[in-house]
Amino acid sequence: MVYDRDDVRIGIETDPSVARSKQPVANAHPAQITTEEIRALLGVVRVSGWSGTIAGIFETPRPVPLLTEPQLDNHVGHLSEAFAQAGPNERVFFSFPKPDVHYSEDRTTGAIFLRESSPVSAEVDGLTGASALRRFLPEVLH
Repeated sequence: MVYDRDDVRIGIETDPSVARSKQPVANAHPAQITTEEIRALLGVVRVSGWSGTIAGIFETPRPVPLLTEPQLDNHVGHLSEAFAQAGPNERVFFSFPKPDVHYSEDRTTGAIFLRESSPVSAEVDGLTGASALRRFLPEVLH
């Protein structure tokens, strides 16, 4: 575990996509990825959905940032450290509590691995953070 404090967890785990790939594949880890690149990568990711069913009946969920600005400010260094420690068969995982709410058990959890540039990264060239995306291809699981 790289970081485990204040109900936030950031660490390294085995990447199941490496083992199940039909082609030989390895992640580009350990990786020296800067905090600015992590901010650019994760700063553009949006999620939507409801944890309860009643709200979804009356309103369409609005996309919200995967991580808030304070979460990014506080944890990009820990994520960078995790990438530096991860091996080619591992990925970085994170788990964040729902921000600014003390009565909810909702969490944002995910895992990221970095692979050398692939054609998929060119499709996201117009997004903010495109220079970081050209360098690595992230997969965020929610």
